[in-house]
Amino acid sequence: MKKRSENGAITIYMSVILSVILSLFLTIIEGARCRAITVDAECAFDLAVYSVFAEYNRELFEQYGLFFIDTSYGESSASLDRVENHLKYYMGENLDVSSGLPVFNFTKTYVEQVEVSGCSYATDDRGAVFRRQAVAYMKHKYGIAYAEKLEKELEKAIDLELFTKNIAPEREASQAEIDEAEKNGIATGEVDEDGNEIVKEVDIDNPADSVNGVRSKGILLLVVEDTEKISEQTAELSSCVSYRKPASKGMGIAEREKEAFWEELLFDGYISEKCGTFTKPKKTGQLQYQTEYVLAGKNNDIDNLKNVVTRLLMLREVSNVTYLFSDAAKVSEAAVLAATICNAAGAPVLTEPVKITLLFAWAYAEAVYDVRQLLAGNRVPLLKTVSDWHYSLEGMLQVEADDVTKLPADAQISSGLSYEEYLRLFLAMENKEQKTFRMMDIAEMDVRKNSGFRKFSLSNCVDYLRIEAIVGSKYGYYREMKRTYYYI
Repeated sequence: MKKRSENGAITIYMSVILSVILSLFLTIIEGARCRAITVDAECAFDLAVYSVFAEYNRELFEQYGLFFIDTSYGESSASLDRVENHLKYYMGENLDVSSGLPVFNFTKTYVEQVEVSGCSYATDDRGAVFRRQAVAYMKHKYGIAYAEKLEKELEKAIDLELFTKNIAPEREASQAEIDEAEKNGIATGEVDEDGNEIVKEVDIDNPADSVNGVRSKGILLLVVEDTEKISEQTAELSSCVSYRKPASKGMGIAEREKEAFWEELLFDGYISEKCGTFTKPKKTGQLQYQTEYVLAGKNNDIDNLKNVVTRLLMLREVSNVTYLFSDAAKVSEAAVLAATICNAAGAPVLTEPVKITLLFAWAYAEAVYDVRQLLAGNRVPLLKTVSDWHYSLEGMLQVEADDVTKLPADAQISSGLSYEEYLRLFLAMENKEQKTFRMMDIAEMDVRKNSGFRKFSLSNCVDYLRIEAIVGSKYGYYREMKRTYYYI
């Protein structure tokens, strides 16, 4: 055996090379760990936020198509702490990669901190957050064209001053002139033996008096054929949002776009779609005539219906007066009848005021008929024409006895606006804040009717969250993240 000796230089060289390679390898591993921690943190954070936003109130969504997180989570009190706790829980579950399996945790990440630094409540900005979601619902379902038809009708009504014109002074002035003559007589222009002017007593048999007497009748008895079918539902409003009028406690619309004018018409359409009315009552609601509540704000269906019917009568009377005074044939017809009446009474001087009272009575009788048509589910044009007009001058005396439910089909108007569309016109003229809060009242009342939601409040519901989170690692790394999420 021959003994061999070798130089160790090659071992030192390999040692140097291996140490460099090992350092590079460890650096790559650590870099991968660092990147993996970032990815884990980002994914866990995003998934946790998605999970929290998936916890929207199901009852509110099913009834009203709106997405809001109820921060009370069915408990008696609400708090953003509950949202933060849910976020922490979901992040923790998402970061726990082992799931009980013998798997090496390469990142060893954990939730260090989660904070909701900003949010938007449904009631913020006087209900603008709630309204925005309602508009988005309508825009998605129908598109912008949904508002166009009513916008044209609204412009027409405004141009004709149907909402603002006050016709009472002219009607009352004409009637006062007749009443004065009947009370104190009319000067004949002659004098008696003592030189005193002779005053003649007059008694005007004016058909308008019969029609005007109808005004004193109970308004629902006048326009509803079967009053026993009128809902007598009531609601306790003291706990509703319009009575609480909560101040904004969140960020409101935040950086989201403000609403345009036409979007308000979409919101009115939302109210019309989701709320019951006299012709389409919502049997499951706390109030059945909910659109009427949005307009009137009373705590019972009867008073809300009275308020809306009164508005309808006023609008239809103004519209009918506008048409009548533009129809030369009908004005002439009233003038002939007025002259006949006044000549028979020996008071031709009263022909003009009697003519005016006849025209106003005619318009009112037609308005009563119009409202009956609307409440029976038929349509009435915003401004009538000669072909749409129902009553003759003599026929207006039958206004109390008329029954629109027994009219032949060819006597009913197929064009024009329905009762619900007239209510939308009224909604368009209503104060935006007021109708928004009342619509929220309706939503709260309806959700609370379901078990488990007795204390539901839109003041506790959020649709926008600004969230900050810190994820730590047992390897000494930390990742700070910020997110802004909202439904719409």
